[in-house]
Amino acid sequence: MGGPLPKQSFYTADIKQDLYGLEYSADFAVQGTQEVDVSLSLMPAPPPAATVYGTVTDGVNPIPDATVKLFDSLGDPFQHTLTDASGQYTLADVPVGSYTISAVADGYLLSQPVG
Repeated sequence: MGGPLPKQSFYTADIKQDLYGLEYSADFAVQGTQEVDVSLSLMPAPPPAATVYGTVTDGVNPIPDATVKLFDSLGDPFQHTLTDASGQYTLADVPVGSYTISAVADGYLLSQPVG
């Protein structure tokens, strides 16, 4: 009857926080017991964002061209991408929050959402 069922797709996902770089002030000289007034100006930091990345596989082999979709805490689609030839994906500039992620590809069942 219709052949074997498609394999369930599996994936791995890691979240990492982007770090802000420190920039140095202009050079200044201090001589002897002199006091120096050095004013520093700070710019507002952008809201923290993360990068979600991983690999979609069938449990053994990577799955190219799989759709990976990130959903917000209300279940609304937030961002999506396709996996590359190695089954890898990256979702950048993800704001702080709660998300679920899922993957699907032709010939495979939709993965269970994780998050």
